[in-house]
Amino acid sequence: MATQREKKIILAGKYVLGLLCKQEAAAAEKRMASDPEFRSLVAEWHERLAELDDATQPIEAPPDLWERIRRQLKKPPDDDPAS
Repeated sequence: MATQREKKIILAGKYVLGLLCKQEAAAAEKRMASDPEFRSLVAEWHERLAELDDATQPIEAPPDLWERIRRQLKKPPDDDPAS
């Protein structure tokens, strides 16, 4: 089971990687304003991942991407190794 500090580290990493939903990101930003340790962890993640950030460019996913994924998940596999 993760300690409170480990949970903070994970949350800070997810925030920096952009993996939080809007509500979670807003809560993390509010937490940064009141929690110096959390703010420091976010800064550490930014520093650790800066090279990756500089090496990549963000791309916009097609608007229908999630719907296409949902449809694919509902389809049976094309190649069934058991048959």
